[in-house]
Amino acid sequence: MKFLLSNAFTKLEFLVVVCLLCVLSIILLNRINNWHSVVERKHILGVTSNIQSALNMKTAQLALENKLDQLPALATTNPLQLLAKKPVNYHGELTDDAVKTQTKGIWYFNPKSRLLVYTLEYNTHSATHSSSPPLSEDQNLDQLRYKLKFSFIDNNKNRRFDVGIDSVSGLQLISITNSK
Repeated sequence: MKFLLSNAFTKLEFLVVVCLLCVLSIILLNRINNWHSVVERKHILGVTSNIQSALNMKTAQLALENKLDQLPALATTNPLQLLAKKPVNYHGELTDDAVKTQTKGIWYFNPKSRLLVYTLEYNTHSATHSSSPPLSEDQNLDQLRYKLKFSFIDNNKNRRFDVGIDSVSGLQLISITNSK
């Protein structure tokens, strides 16, 4: 009789251990998904920071060459062309129709809308351990869209940029609301 009870107890212990392992694996899988989201968020912020730095450098270069009148035209170009090294997941200039809906985790520039687009691979808003600001106000998105904005102080109030009169703030990469 003692032999049967000891066998039953070890089976019970085995079931408890298996249940605990299942719970721990579910927690681990959730954490791994969170880590993917955090890594994707850091990648996006890294690329956008590099673009903003390149825009600042181009603005400074044009100012030194006394060619600030070329700056407004630069706001309609592909900002990734300013980078010395493009992200490995940059697919070039494509229209939204040319991008397959299942393609995730890529950058492309839409020359028609003049937008830089990143298709999200993971739900970056589920990354709760990030101290970074949200990538967008839209919580249910599949793409992040960015455009270039030329900023200046209109000193003569004529609503257009006049070299030598208006003060240049520069070019900014701004996130826009997802329209899809």
